[in-house]
Amino acid sequence: DPNIARITPKPEGDESSRRFRIHFHVDDQPLSPWHDVPLKNPDGSYNFLCEIPKWTRKKFEIATGEAMNPIKQDVKNGVLREYKWGDMLFNYGAFPQTWEDPKEISEET
Repeated sequence: DPNIARITPKPEGDESSRRFRIHFHVDDQPLSPWHDVPLKNPDGSYNFLCEIPKWTRKKFEIATGEAMNPIKQDVKNGVLREYKWGDMLFNYGAFPQTWEDPKEISEET
């Protein structure tokens, strides 16, 4: 597991464009925030990937189809998405390593 304190974000591109990405590195080595960041830390706390920061509107997401899964702004019908109902009142996002395999059918669902 990477040392969480040493993970650094590396923005790339113009933030107002569809090409903007936030990549993550630890000790200058790329890592996937989705696959490589552990769900839990040794002290029992959890890690969280923020996709809409509190008091903002831009709807970011984990780019699951891209190498190393950078964070990008979501696009719908060719337009960058934003949260429509005012500024987000809380940090919205995902826990790392909690994806589901759509090919695996759970008896519980």
